[in-house]
Amino acid sequence: MTTNVATIKQTNSAVLTNSSVSVAVTATQIVGADSTRLGLLLVNVSDTTMYLGGTLVTVATGFALLANSTVYMDEEEAVVAWFGIHGGSGTKDLRVLAVTT
Repeated sequence: MTTNVATIKQTNSAVLTNSSVSVAVTATQIVGADSTRLGLLLVNVSDTTMYLGGTLVTVATGFALLANSTVYMDEEEAVVAWFGIHGGSGTKDLRVLAVTT
């Protein structure tokens, strides 16, 4: 997993953390569990559908995140660990924006 991270402190006490994750053809951790996370924005900037889920996610069991599309999660969905996988070849780029307290 390749991750690039940039953190920006916001004036309202929330912190935005940008990162880039290289999702592979095996389950790749996108974010770890974090009880302080308020929201999570995932942007699939690749040309391939990615599939999201838990540690055992597969292309058959994951929730599809289409190529060049975005999903936003808040509250219960945002605090858990998320993994991704794709059915193409090589790695694909997923952008992540996490909002924490």
